[in-house]
Amino acid sequence: MEKLQQESGATPVTVNAVDHALLITGTAAAVHGAQIAALHLAADLERLLPASVLSEAYEVAFRAYVQQHAETWGRCLSADCEQVFRKRDALFQCDCCLADWCTNCLLPYHHGQSCGEHQAWLKASRLGDSEFEEFSSSSIDSS
Repeated sequence: MEKLQQESGATPVTVNAVDHALLITGTAAAVHGAQIAALHLAADLERLLPASVLSEAYEVAFRAYVQQHAETWGRCLSADCEQVFRKRDALFQCDCCLADWCTNCLLPYHHGQSCGEHQAWLKASRLGDSEFEEFSSSSIDSS
């Protein structure tokens, strides 16, 4: 746990990482119902917490919000990309990694194919791969 002291010199406040996340998550939840209360809470937190801790807590709250609202928000599916997007259209073009994703089937975007057509093509491709593997292994075994 770390001790944090208000700039005014008031009594130190003891806050741990879980408290940070709960406080900030509470802020994110309050934004929908009572924006004024959230703004006051955020201002209080800015006075109480060091900038690095506050930034980390806001990031935790943001990730929690995106996860809790997965029907509306999503994250880019590229391995090292953390871009967040609003699910409006089937095509998501990431501004960070420049990848195109289908928000319906969560696969690389399949221009000119419906999700069903793309799924069928993938299944047929995999079938061809397994048939090739069987052929290759039988050719090696018969040598």
